[in-house]
Amino acid sequence: MSPQNLDAFRGYYSVIDTRPMKSGEDKERLKEFGKNLKRIRESKGYSLRSLSYECSIDYSDIGKIERGETNITLLTFFQLAEALKVSPAELVDYVKPKD
Repeated sequence: MSPQNLDAFRGYYSVIDTRPMKSGEDKERLKEFGKNLKRIRESKGYSLRSLSYECSIDYSDIGKIERGETNITLLTFFQLAEALKVSPAELVDYVKPKD
């Protein structure tokens, strides 16, 4: 990678938790979170690339989050909320409490 390309990525950092997921329920939660994130992103008129620019998270990582393929860090969670100009609670507004 050339030095110019490295400069372009200096603001990006790892948003992916590489530990294996524990259960199908975990995977379902990630998918639901991702669907909600995508719904909010699209309702605000952001493309993957434009949101990537706003929060300094690579657009391919945002796509993985939206598809429920990755678990994100708490800091990434807050970055996404800030970039989308929503409260962090709105990102998890789809969650239903367990009985």
